[in-house]
Amino acid sequence: MIEQIINGLSGTSEELIVFILAVLPISELRGAIPVAVAVYHFSFLKAITIAVIGNLVPVLPILLFFDKLEGLMRRSTLSNRFIEWFIHRAEKRSAMVKELGAIGLMFFVAVPLPVTGAWTGSLVAFLLGLDVRRSFMHISFGVLIAAAVVSLLTHFGILVAQAA
Repeated sequence: MIEQIINGLSGTSEELIVFILAVLPISELRGAIPVAVAVYHFSFLKAITIAVIGNLVPVLPILLFFDKLEGLMRRSTLSNRFIEWFIHRAEKRSAMVKELGAIGLMFFVAVPLPVTGAWTGSLVAFLLGLDVRRSFMHISFGVLIAAAVVSLLTHFGILVAQAA
């Protein structure tokens, strides 16, 4: 999927491709950082900076306007299916946040696994009615932790690949 996105964006700057990958709910920074470093040979600082900024772009709109966005998206069959999937995914994963509140939200976003991340964390915070400022702050911390973890995993992955 990430390869298709990159191919679809051919002719676009590498920085913009990494930024878009970080914004998308499919890849977020978990896909953007490895692509930036392993494919485009960005420094980790450049990769992390672009990926973190891109990953945080959808957070405030989701926290502030999801109810309005949901209404608009439900008008189309395709986007309605995406909204249903997205809400179901967030509700399924919200137990830690319900139990621990904003700190749980930070840990939820920080774990670099599929179905966690800034998109789902923002939706969970919205659905639970958590404070927008605190949610944004804890999601941001979670994104920074995830960036560090993904960067370390990417670094070790590159070392292993070079040793083979």
